[in-house]
Amino acid sequence: MPKKVGLRPRAAAVFQVSELWDRFKFKLSLDTMVIVELAVAIVATVLLTAALVGDPKGHLTSLCQWLKGQVSSGKNKLPDYSKLTGIPPPKPMHDFDIDSAKPRPYRPFRWEYHQTMCKLLCRCDKPCPRLTVLGALKKLEPDWWIELHSTYREQIDQRKKLYAKHGKLVMDELPGSQEASREYMEMVIQYVCQRYPNQFHYNDWTGVFSNNILGLKVDINTVHPFMFLLEHIPEDVFIVQEDPETALYVLRAGVACSAVGWNMNQKIGRPLHQVHGPVPDYKEKMAFSMDR
Repeated sequence: MPKKVGLRPRAAAVFQVSELWDRFKFKLSLDTMVIVELAVAIVATVLLTAALVGDPKGHLTSLCQWLKGQVSSGKNKLPDYSKLTGIPPPKPMHDFDIDSAKPRPYRPFRWEYHQTMCKLLCRCDKPCPRLTVLGALKKLEPDWWIELHSTYREQIDQRKKLYAKHGKLVMDELPGSQEASREYMEMVIQYVCQRYPNQFHYNDWTGVFSNNILGLKVDINTVHPFMFLLEHIPEDVFIVQEDPETALYVLRAGVACSAVGWNMNQKIGRPLHQVHGPVPDYKEKMAFSMDR
């Protein structure tokens, strides 16, 4: 190893970069290692040049910073869905313990609300204990989009068993929904890694998602999006897309392990008013809002 005596700080940093690289490069796959090694060599060359000839205008320093950013971004980096959707990212829960996590209690909605299914179905002015959960719509709190509880392992195991037994009655899709399914999976991965940083991790370079609760690793480029959601996220999901012929939103794909009284085989390919079944005054009072 060359001696670092008498070298400028930037030149010494070149040798430190080389030492660190030798320590961890064996952990990377071959194609990733070639890309990263080339980038590290370029960065080292820029640093050494700056150390020997100087960089009075800061051009070499700027180039070095840009190269470092390209290296850190990764070839499998996910889009920033917070910026794309305008929804702020969740606050990280660094002290989250899955074994002691309890679900938040659901409370009745008590504030003023617009016309909803509860009023349409119940047709009374008094609170309806049977349909309280349908009583109003609430703006989503980003921090609580996906909640994990102490029963997480049991929930995932149950979802796998349901799919193994019922197949397409639990999970199904129609042609043309694959891109939307992939996008949703990426949004979920980004969210859970931000919200539960000790439980989940995603590698921008390899595209591997790590589930530290279950001790699993999966390459998201080789797994079906809904199979990923089935095996890692204890939430049902349904994707609706606009039908260009009718301009109605149609159920195109979904995972339904918790739905009561119906299955994907009965609902897939249908517009919203058929998915929900006959609802009094639906066409007159709700169809416009639901289908727009």
